[in-house]
Amino acid sequence: MPSAIRDEQSTENEINEIRTRIINGEDFRELAGEYSEDPGSAKKGGELDWLGKGVLADEFEKTMIESEIGATSEVFQTQFGFHFLEVLDKRNHDKTNKLIEDRAYQVLYSRKYEEELESTLRAMRSEAFVEIKDLD
Repeated sequence: MPSAIRDEQSTENEINEIRTRIINGEDFRELAGEYSEDPGSAKKGGELDWLGKGVLADEFEKTMIESEIGATSEVFQTQFGFHFLEVLDKRNHDKTNKLIEDRAYQVLYSRKYEEELESTLRAMRSEAFVEIKDLD
């Protein structure tokens, strides 16, 4: 990702060099572990596991869907920086029950979070001491 130290052009040049190294036979997993700035996938050698639609940035998802299995994609940019990917496999899987469970968990978690937040704010307000002094 571009930063104060590395501008956009330098970042794009660097990721293109890494992509070329992979195309020339170097190990994707090793290079992803060394160069990736993604906190989740870098530790797993660039592995993202199975992902459903709507999980990733639009540009990333579009490239992932359009990529051929086993081919290294061109470099592309999202709001999170520059990327390229290699799709190892694709699947169509009915995850209806899993999606319903995940949605129910999100609703319950959100509701509980809001309740706890409101409770904490009420407690903080009740413990706060405010004294208004007239300076005249």
